[in-house]
Amino acid sequence: MSQIYIAVLLLSLSAIATAAFYLLRFAIPKEDEMKNCQLARTLLVCAYFIIVAANIAILTLGQINSDLPYSLVFTLLISSFEAFLFNTALIALIHRNLVKGRIRYFQIIVIGILSAILLTAMFTLPPDLFKVIFYICLSGYVVQLTYYVYRFLKEFNHYCNRLDNFFSDDESQRISWIRNSFFMALSVGILSLIALFIPSYLYIAYVVAFTVFYVYFAAKIITYFSKYHQISPAESFIAISVPQENIDMHRGMELIAPALEKWIESKGYIQQGITLKTLASKLCTNQTYLSAYINSSTGYTFRNWISMLRVEEARRLLLEQDNIPVSYIGEKVGIPNKSSFFRQFVNITGKTPGSYRDEFFSSKAGW
Repeated sequence: MSQIYIAVLLLSLSAIATAAFYLLRFAIPKEDEMKNCQLARTLLVCAYFIIVAANIAILTLGQINSDLPYSLVFTLLISSFEAFLFNTALIALIHRNLVKGRIRYFQIIVIGILSAILLTAMFTLPPDLFKVIFYICLSGYVVQLTYYVYRFLKEFNHYCNRLDNFFSDDESQRISWIRNSFFMALSVGILSLIALFIPSYLYIAYVVAFTVFYVYFAAKIITYFSKYHQISPAESFIAISVPQENIDMHRGMELIAPALEKWIESKGYIQQGITLKTLASKLCTNQTYLSAYINSSTGYTFRNWISMLRVEEARRLLLEQDNIPVSYIGEKVGIPNKSSFFRQFVNITGKTPGSYRDEFFSSKAGW
C-alpha cells in the first residue's frame, strides 16, 4: 500500500468530513418551505459520512487491492448508495413535493436486496459464477444511473419552466450549478469504478478530483440554502394550460387584457424584479389566470414576455436617444446587469445593442 496514497486519502477524507460537519451545523429555518432543504441536507450529510466511513474501513482492513473481489463489490455498493443519495437530494432541491418517503424507501430496499445478493455471491459462489452475478449487478448500476439522468433532467427542466413563468429575471441561471453538480456527481460515480483498474498514481488524481467536488458542492449548497427564500415563492406556483371548455376561467382571463394593456402602455415592465405575483397583485387578478393568459396570448413564458417588452423598449431608446451610452440602456429598461442585457438583446434581435444602433444610423446615412 503506497504511503503517498494513504496520506492523500486521509487528507481527502478529512476535508470531506469537515465539509459534512459544516453542512450538519448550518442552521436551516424550521419552516414548511424549507423542508426540502432540510431533507437534502440530511441526505447529503449521510452521503458524505458514508464515503468517509467506507474508505476508513478499507484502509483499516488493508483492502485496497483492485484485483480482489471485495474491492469491486464494495466500490459498486458504495457508488450505488451515493448515486441514490445525491440524486434524491438534488431532486429535493428543485421539487419538494416529488421526493416522497415511499419512493425513497422503495429505492433503498431494491439497492439493499441487490447488495445482499452480491455479497452472498461473493462469499458462497465459485469465482466464475460470482463474476456473472457481479456484472449483472453492474448492469443494474448502469440502469440506475441512466434512470437518474432521465428523472433529474425532466424535473430540472420543469423547474426552470416554473421559474421562467414566475420571475422576470433569468433565475434559472442561478440554479445552473445544480445541473452542473448532478453531472459532476454522475462523473464521480462512473470514475469510481474505472479508478479500480488504473495505476495508483492516477488513482491519487481521482481522489483529489472527487475531494474537490465534495468540498465545492458543500460550499454551493450552503450558499443556496442561505438564498433559498429568493426563489421559494415559485415553488408553490405551477403554470397550467386552460381547457377550452373551462368557460369561467376564460372569462377571468379576458378581464385581464384591458388592465394588462394599460400596464404595458405605462411601461410597468421596466421596473426591476417584477414577478408574476407582484404583477397579479397590481392588476388585482389571480396568478394562475394571469400566467395562463400570457402563455396563451403571447406563446411565451412570463420571463420571455417581459424580456421581449424590455428589449423592444431598448431598441426604441437606442435609436431615439443616441446620446445615451449602450451600457446605460439596460438599466433604463429594467435590466441593470450588463451581460444579461446584452444576452437578452442578442437572443431576440440577433445583434448586440451597439451593432443594432450602428447599423441603423449607417443605413440612414446611406453608407
